[in-house]
Amino acid sequence: MSKFSDVSLIIPNNINYEKLWDKINTNPDLSKGDKSKLKDSTLLFLHYLYPSSNYMTYTKNNGFHKKIKSTDFNVITRNFLTRTVALLENTDYPVIESKSYKVGKYSKSYKLKNDFFLFCKAEKITMNSRVGDNYLKMMESVTGTDKTDSKLENNSQFQHLFPQLNSKIITIDSSVDLYIEQLEFFLDSKLKKKENKIYYQNLKKSIDDKILAIKRSVHQIKNGEFDPTLNNNNLRLYSTLTSCKKEIRQFLRINGKKINEIDISNSHLYIFSNILKPSFYTNKNKNSLIKIDKNIYNIIKSEFYKSKYYIKEQIKNKFKYKNKSYIPYMCGTFLNQKDVEQFNDLPFDNNLYQHLNNILFDGKKTREYIKRNVMSYLNLKKHRENNTFIRKMNEKFPNVGHVIELINGLDNSKGCLAILLQRFESTLLLDIGIKKLLKEHPNLNFFTIHDSVAVEEGMSETVKNILSAVISETTGKQIGLSIKEREDPFKTIENTALEMLNKSYKKVISKRRKEKFNKR
Repeated sequence: MSKFSDVSLIIPNNINYEKLWDKINTNPDLSKGDKSKLKDSTLLFLHYLYPSSNYMTYTKNNGFHKKIKSTDFNVITRNFLTRTVALLENTDYPVIESKSYKVGKYSKSYKLKNDFFLFCKAEKITMNSRVGDNYLKMMESVTGTDKTDSKLENNSQFQHLFPQLNSKIITIDSSVDLYIEQLEFFLDSKLKKKENKIYYQNLKKSIDDKILAIKRSVHQIKNGEFDPTLNNNNLRLYSTLTSCKKEIRQFLRINGKKINEIDISNSHLYIFSNILKPSFYTNKNKNSLIKIDKNIYNIIKSEFYKSKYYIKEQIKNKFKYKNKSYIPYMCGTFLNQKDVEQFNDLPFDNNLYQHLNNILFDGKKTREYIKRNVMSYLNLKKHRENNTFIRKMNEKFPNVGHVIELINGLDNSKGCLAILLQRFESTLLLDIGIKKLLKEHPNLNFFTIHDSVAVEEGMSETVKNILSAVISETTGKQIGLSIKEREDPFKTIENTALEMLNKSYKKVISKRRKEKFNKR
């Protein structure tokens, strides 16, 4: 019986491992034990660099290079990082590339060479060695029992979603390859006009990274690598489908048929309005705070008991809202405020952004302006008074603004309101809504993208009606759902290329300005 634990790893399948092992085995400077350790270290390193959907999400802002902490890797492998990197960067058979994350401050970051990166599939291996054991112990010490991500098939609450992510159900139309080819052509033609600009190389690298991500996601979908994980923090389901570009999703098919997406209109504000009622804090059903996020519930309870208003309740059994004090409303005893009632009466199910535009700006702003600033209204913590939209919302709905600031200001909770809203959204859609769908249509095929459900075109209206009925009944507030019909992405390909170029340009220029400022 081995004294080491078995460790499951995923590595790229398109690397010639025999070629790597031959280099190790013929190295006269390595002992037998060191050769074995270097092989295990190499497998672990490549496990770190396998481009899963999570990997793509977390490394996209660093050119898909992953930061590997040298001290941790050396603890696991007993100082074999340098030898591992040297083997994988060897000019005879280079497998990885590296770059400094921040010269002189942080360890290097690494990525598979493009040919390996783009076309690899997941190969599962089991490691039973000192290196594997050390890796397992470090992972346990870092994550404990509360891992940020978990495999979807291991989650009882959302396990019903797992069978749908199947290559026999979800496919991608072959015309996507022509689309990518034409998209690259348009991007190249627009890039050539900027060849003499000082930022050209950075801009080209940014565009190349975007195309690389598109090709990788298409390759994964073709091979049925959906890689579903559930984020235990916000209860969102992440997969290859959620990380691929929206234009690429136009080519997705369910059972070979075209699809539509049914999504929640004004999702964040609708969900937020549902936490502006006492029952959310006092009930213990699925859509109550204690069930959606017990951690936030406990923080709120603790803050309430520390509040001077708790003492007053014992004496007078009566409350009065005061700014900058924890509000008894959070525990279900807040006196009704007129502005809260007015906020809850907003048309969340129909043209909300236009309504806000009318009552705040006499209809003079664009829909994009309102939509963008709604996110700032819910999530911005500092300098809120400098944002015109937030200032006008606080004038119109002062107590609602206080609730936002108080939830976002809770101790020990980064992005508290955003996380709470995402968890509530997942509970309503992925748990309550989808389970009702499957109860009425057990053979329904679908996939989800955060606040939307994709189904065959012919099932769109049916699915919309079922979701609308069950979610509205659950919350007691009518939900707005819209059907996003698919457009021909080839008709808008030039505009898509221009949008990609403009976003990359803004990002590159912003980075250059920061670098110049830091050099002063």
